[in-house]
This record gives sequence, C-alpha cells and structure tokens, in this order.
Amino acid sequence: MIIRPAELRDLPDLRDLFLRSRRAAFVWEMPSIFALEDFDKETDGETITISADGDRLTGFSSVWQPSNFIHHLHVDPRHVGRGIGRSLLSALPGWRSVRYQLKCVSANRAALAFYLANGFVEVGRGQADNHEYRLLETAIGAGSRETSNAGKDMALPFSTLASGLARTDVAVHEWAGLLAYRLGGKTTSLLPSR
Repeated sequence: MIIRPAELRDLPDLRDLFLRSRRAAFVWEMPSIFALEDFDKETDGETITISADGDRLTGFSSVWQPSNFIHHLHVDPRHVGRGIGRSLLSALPGWRSVRYQLKCVSANRAALAFYLANGFVEVGRGQADNHEYRLLETAIGAGSRETSNAGKDMALPFSTLASGLARTDVAVHEWAGLLAYRLGGKTTSLLPSR
C-alpha cells in the first residue's frame, strides 16, 4: 500500500471512489443525490492524501488544514477492513501530537465505531442537512484518553485550570473551523441547527 499526496491525474479515480463510497455508506439516502462532480465541490481547498495499491486508488482523506478538520475519509467499498482508513489517519501530519476533528453522521454506525476505535472521542453533537452528527476529536497522543493522577476522566467538568484551558482551546478551534467553512462557502449557516 502506498500513501501519498493526491495528484491531478488521480482526479477521475477520486471522483469515482467518492461516489461509490457514499452510495455504499449512506444507505438512508437516495443514490441519485450523489454525483461524480460532488468531489470537486466537497474538497475544494483541502489537502487530499490517497492510498493506492499499485495503480488502483483504494482510499483518500481530505483535510481542511486551517483547523485540522478531517472533512472526508473514504475507503473503496471493495477494500474496507484492510487497514486503509487507519493508514490514512496515521499519515496525517502530526497524527500523534496534533488534535484533529471531524463530524460523523450518527446513523453511519460503522464509521462511528471505526473513529472511536482509532482514538477519537465525542466532544459534541449537532444537526445538519436533517441528520444528527457527532463531533469527534483525537486526544493528544491519539488513542489514549487523558485522565488526571486521581484517575478522573478529563471529559468531565474542569478539575484544574489547565484542563479548563485545554477544553476552551478545543471550542475555539471548532468555532474557527465553522467560521472558515462559512467564509469559504462550504456552508450557509454559521451555527449548527438542532
């Protein structure tokens, strides 16, 4: 398996994989709502990394770098369960030391289980496009949930000033990401609807 930055020559295969992956994963949607052209609009301005087996594209990630937001992570449905998604996550810059966030539609149980098994924790919920989503983020050191010396879960209300500041940092990053999406034309709403 090769992990590398996407190149212009990958565009037709990326469009095709994006279409097939969404049709396979989002079974609650009518397949006709997805189109090949969606890839260009959905990933505009993002950093795209691909996974390939020889000349065959097997997966990709698309990240909005200003806020370390993983906008897309798709694996060819014929190659699911082979470690491609995990390899794409591991290839993200600073994977073990940078906090990454993403939104996962709650109905996509397989993806949600994958992210939770790969070091993400739920930090919020919202609704967009008539679907509930979970806001997930990596803990620094991806995969290990922080606890204090007394074993208290750091996801609980602040036990120290440092933990409070760390949680505030997460909130600021989320709002910056939402604002960047609004200013970049990726959404028409600034606040997630409930």
